[in-house]
Amino acid sequence: MTTLRKKVLAAALKRANRWRGRPGVLAVGLGQRRRLGHWVRGETCVVVKVPWKLDPSHLRKARQKALDAWIVVTVDGRKHRVAVDVQETRGDLVGRCQGCAGGAVRIAGQLRGAVGPVVSDAGATKIMISGHVGKRAGVSLSAGGVNGTTEAPAMTTDVDACLVLPGQTFPANGGTLVDGSALAGVAPVAELTVDQTLFFQRAATGARTAAVLRHLDIGAPFQYPDGVHALEHLIATDGVTVDGDSGTLLYDASFRAVGTLVGLFGNESYFVPCERSFGILGLGLVT
Repeated sequence: MTTLRKKVLAAALKRANRWRGRPGVLAVGLGQRRRLGHWVRGETCVVVKVPWKLDPSHLRKARQKALDAWIVVTVDGRKHRVAVDVQETRGDLVGRCQGCAGGAVRIAGQLRGAVGPVVSDAGATKIMISGHVGKRAGVSLSAGGVNGTTEAPAMTTDVDACLVLPGQTFPANGGTLVDGSALAGVAPVAELTVDQTLFFQRAATGARTAAVLRHLDIGAPFQYPDGVHALEHLIATDGVTVDGDSGTLLYDASFRAVGTLVGLFGNESYFVPCERSFGILGLGLVT
């Protein structure tokens, strides 16, 4: 994607954000276009998530205008058009976090979620898991066979993470994937493209699973024990994750860390980009 196209998309998204809070609009972001039920290869547009699409007669009765089919923005002195694609969540109003069953994180003997990346925090090696799996500081658990204790989770509009301090000597190869593959840094979000095939390890089995990237920058509401949290600046793939995968690491074909799983919404899997969470929390990736 060219620098100009990125600027055009960013300007279009800024304009589209005016639709946030409109009745029936659940999320607004940048992602892949769908036409007649199929993904349009390589076409990035403004995506608006709604529970169900309404025909114009229903909108008129509700005294609502249909969303624009295109957004026109001026960038570098020229006008550009960006398509607007309204996509259904098939009735889902909030996303479901996926840390409730199966996975590599055990709390009190129960399988709760997946191990994410191993990170460096001010020189100390720690394990990142999902914040909604860790829940609070001081929880004893096993993460990938390493016993440890949770620190206070970071649960904001941008981050859903919890660091685990190992209670034993950390294995020399502890930063590798469960199949022995070594990670090779963190993938910048700016280098990701829709239709790109990414991968994660299935928490319950460790099997490598492919996931196609659909959205590059999108928000979504998720149901947490204390209520609904609106997360921002997520990326989303086809909905291939299952309960127990929360926190699992998404990575690209070059084995660069891409994101950690929040959960499932509208049959799509949503991840917090590692580039963003690492920057906010001041972390480095252990390879």
